[in-house]
Amino acid sequence: ALLALPGAVRGQGVGVGTTTPDASAALEVKSATQGLLPPRLTAAEREAIAAPAVGLLVYQTDGSPGLYFFNGSSWVNATNGRSPDELGSTVPVNSRTVSRNPAFPISAGAGPPPRRAAIAVGQSGVYCIATPQDHIVETEGQAYGVVAGPGYADGDAATARFNSPNGVAIDQFGGRYVADTGNNRIRKISAEGLVSTLPFTIPEPVAVAVAGNGTLYILSRNRVYKRTPAGVLTTLAGTGAAGSADGPGATATFTISRYSGSLRVSSALALDVQGNLYLTEPQTHTVRKITPGGSVSTLAGAAGVAGSTDGPGASARFNTPTGITVDGAGVVYVADRNNYTVRKISAAGTVSRYVGGTGVTGCFYNQGDDSRFGELAGLAIDADGVISLLDQGISGGCPGGVLFIK
Repeated sequence: ALLALPGAVRGQGVGVGTTTPDASAALEVKSATQGLLPPRLTAAEREAIAAPAVGLLVYQTDGSPGLYFFNGSSWVNATNGRSPDELGSTVPVNSRTVSRNPAFPISAGAGPPPRRAAIAVGQSGVYCIATPQDHIVETEGQAYGVVAGPGYADGDAATARFNSPNGVAIDQFGGRYVADTGNNRIRKISAEGLVSTLPFTIPEPVAVAVAGNGTLYILSRNRVYKRTPAGVLTTLAGTGAAGSADGPGATATFTISRYSGSLRVSSALALDVQGNLYLTEPQTHTVRKITPGGSVSTLAGAAGVAGSTDGPGASARFNTPTGITVDGAGVVYVADRNNYTVRKISAAGTVSRYVGGTGVTGCFYNQGDDSRFGELAGLAIDADGVISLLDQGISGGCPGGVLFIK
């Protein structure tokens, strides 16, 4: 089926393998490292195939990148089972309607609302939320660490304890990872609900992301670490010194924030389908990007300059960006805390307002720019394009909560 591309398309140099074939494109049945690569096509090139054979497999390079196959009537993304739109995207259109998530009460008791800081959403609606001030992790109807004060213990929801958990992530099997900042560890809550500790220490981790193959990325003390499924831990980028220098990972610098004391914000980490990492720096008002090879760049904002300007990344301005997430088409969403908005960074790097009224706070959840927020924290997007957003509220006014944007 891979050879079933029409002659007109093959004649354009698309063909089998890569557009610039190398040795890996050769079919070598005796080799464990070589094989037949599917054609690499843009969405337009894929759609230009006049009569694709059933089972034809291609790798789409734009829109929502990934493997697509023809099922006899339409193209389907092999990962999520969705058919792409005219731009090649499989991310559903979001109407930007904001509402409160009824599954989460504003407050569990008579006290003030919990200042939830980080959220992750996995497949089939699995979620995980970290509340560092209260040392609590919430997931699937269970609250871990409900006994007042910090602690350190593995086990089930009744016995497990955390110490200022700042970041969370969920793998494809429902395993939940927690950056347990005060305990200098990465903890895991299994799909069955049991907490364990990964066998290494790391100083004050504040955020964690997990790839489909189980590779972990950890944000800690101005460094980004990478841990392979085999357990090898290396520094992907960052010298450990505070700064905003772009460039190769070995010389790049970051300024990472963690929720502590009066600084009630954390840096956050997100991973796209191509293996690029995105992180927020609340104190420098920037969004940074790290390629799989460790090259660091400033995706949007200017170090040390707060503002609310839209436009190309270099001229755009943020004011204390906190939570970050990225959809299947490579669009990045950022909780712009002190602008009381969620901003959007297109795959081309252009920043625009997504929801909220810039500089206007409140507790009014409606549609698009009409919504008003308190102090925003973490956010995450699911396979249906629904964004979950944490609003920490404002003193003497909006109580905040866990919100949907869909």
